[in-house]
Amino acid sequence: MDGNAALTKNLLEANSDLEERLRKSEFKVGYDSEHDMLLVTIGAPQEALTEQVSKRLYVRVDPETDKIVGMTITSFRGGFLREHADFRKHFETVFAPRGSIDAWEFVPQTQGAEEASAALRGLVPA
Repeated sequence: MDGNAALTKNLLEANSDLEERLRKSEFKVGYDSEHDMLLVTIGAPQEALTEQVSKRLYVRVDPETDKIVGMTITSFRGGFLREHADFRKHFETVFAPRGSIDAWEFVPQTQGAEEASAALRGLVPA
């Protein structure tokens, strides 16, 4: 098993409760437009290790429990949403469309929280 496959296996085992934690925990979503990065923090901010799990997805992991405590998606609008059109509709609940993906602004909205949660859960490698 290569290093990335082993990492993914360990993350999946340690985070079998991620869907429930996302449903019960507070999480914060932010967007850095200068660097085109989506940032997610699950629960209270804490020290964590950052692990790359795919081309654009990085997870922040509690070093003692291997629980995912955050995520970063690089090239979010410029790459990720273009490559994963199925996620676009979910993130429209977190971003206010301004004509095109390139013109989206981050606007926290409470009405689409369930759809955004579902999209975030879907980012964990299967």
